[in-house]
Amino acid sequence: LLQTFQVLPEDQQSMFAIWSYMPRFVGPLLQPNFASLMLSIVVVSLLIQAVRTSFQKVWLMASVLPCAVIIASNSRSGILLLVLILLALFCLTKERKNYLLHVVPMVLASIAIALLWNLSLQDMGTGELALASRIAEGGFSDRLTIWQSSIQLFLEHPWFGIGYGNLASYYALAQGDVLAADPNLYEMDAVTYWSHNVVLQFFAEGGVLGGIAILVLFFAVARKLWQLMQAEDVVFH
Repeated sequence: LLQTFQVLPEDQQSMFAIWSYMPRFVGPLLQPNFASLMLSIVVVSLLIQAVRTSFQKVWLMASVLPCAVIIASNSRSGILLLVLILLALFCLTKERKNYLLHVVPMVLASIAIALLWNLSLQDMGTGELALASRIAEGGFSDRLTIWQSSIQLFLEHPWFGIGYGNLASYYALAQGDVLAADPNLYEMDAVTYWSHNVVLQFFAEGGVLGGIAILVLFFAVARKLWQLMQAEDVVFH
């Protein structure tokens, strides 16, 4: 919360030295996606407590600011995770009408705070991105390049993959082939470590067995969630 309000001094590189090799993350700031993940854990804990206590306002009010920070962060994964949390809790609670009556106003208040906060930062000329600009622009052209390159690597090494952690070593050549086939795609860094899709990452680096393993894991999680939804309200009581 302090990092997003920009109340910490800039000369604080040692606070999160793990990011010091990346200029974007230097200073007292956690990487935006990681910060949003931490705040999402806070939000889901507060909302579960709100449901358990028949939507006591103190827990809902405590959720407003963390939600606003996630929304204002312009982190696509953070905002998506927040949406998934809200939908998951809606599905898991039996008091769905009360959930909507209490949680929707909380979310709207968070959006209003994030919007006003973002506009004030832009007025001050801080160089902040307009709210939801990264969602609007998407950044999906570079994702297409990464995804197609990962798919190509899997097709070239279908059985055992390229080996875990080896995407960076193989990516430049795969990207060259993909860009040659479709020059309209966006060129990414030659050294790219992450496919921006965990399923494609496992298929590319682990082959068929790695891909099946991650799909089985997803199926097991989905099955457990379905069982929870069909059972009594064991999550909150």
